[in-house]
Amino acid sequence: MGRIAQRFRQDISVLIPAILAIVAAMQWAAASNDAGKSDSVSEPLSQRVEWLGVEVVTDRPKLAADIRSKILLSPHTTLDFPSEDVGYKQWCDSVRATYPTALTSCSPVLMDGAKGYYIVQVEFTPKRVGKKTCNASAPRLPQSLRALSDQHMELLQASLMENAHAGSPLREFINDQGVLDYTTPALHEFSHSTHEEVRAHLREVIASTNSCDATERTAAIRLMNWSGDIASSLRVGSKGILDEDGGVRNESTRLVGVFMGHLGNSASIDPLVHALCTQLAYTSFTDRNKAANALLALADQHPSSRNAIRNTCGPLVRQRAFDGESISPQIRGAATNLWSLLEGRH
Repeated sequence: MGRIAQRFRQDISVLIPAILAIVAAMQWAAASNDAGKSDSVSEPLSQRVEWLGVEVVTDRPKLAADIRSKILLSPHTTLDFPSEDVGYKQWCDSVRATYPTALTSCSPVLMDGAKGYYIVQVEFTPKRVGKKTCNASAPRLPQSLRALSDQHMELLQASLMENAHAGSPLREFINDQGVLDYTTPALHEFSHSTHEEVRAHLREVIASTNSCDATERTAAIRLMNWSGDIASSLRVGSKGILDEDGGVRNESTRLVGVFMGHLGNSASIDPLVHALCTQLAYTSFTDRNKAANALLALADQHPSSRNAIRNTCGPLVRQRAFDGESISPQIRGAATNLWSLLEGRH
């Protein structure tokens, strides 16, 4: 594999979990289609943040520049986060006022090194995304397992912030037991103890991934990272990518990304390409971020998938790379690198 492809793999292994955890734990309002919800911070965090610019997510790309112009936040501006400055909320209100019939939401995405992007999502033609495939008879997770799922998010957030202050990225890997593991001591210990618990209740965890409660599905899918059953984890994750709930889709794409290198033949790759291309089309930063990075990992680690990606959503990949909506490495950067692979430049 060439140097650039190797770099893709190294970057993906660090970037996907870091961005996912920060989006999930430190956003104002969910970076999905939940307009009208509070713009307050769910977990208070006091630090100086360098805002790299405004990331636009919309179903009308030609309006991206106009939407961005409503946010009076110059690139590389440093502000407190959170801030008592009402400007944070006023920026989003100005977009809502300009497009009163659109569904608008705003949120920050913070990255390693106390840097971030201000995300503005504007959906002019709201569409129902995903599908409902739950089983009313699916069991709830045992409380002990649900607590482990919540504990992972708390430990991950704390580790990300500690590593950010130390100037070092959070690193993860698949250990000899076939489960997600970390170099950070607290998360490393968590991975080993959680593996034992999940393995002992694996049937219940897999059944709970079909719960009609989205929070139960999300928690169960997250726990599959420590099941040790990679084939089942990939099946669960691939199915969840098309879920109606944004949190479930986020966790499912994350799960598939963790075990991407263990995918089998084209029979399992083709449905995954279809699911990820569908997700890439959603008007959601989280969905586009996860889909673009997962497709990049797939094209990098499984070159045979590139033709399926080209045929299924090649024009959409090019649009995400060059239409001017995205300025972030999470979407534009991943899509640009993916387009290069699809064109055979690397």
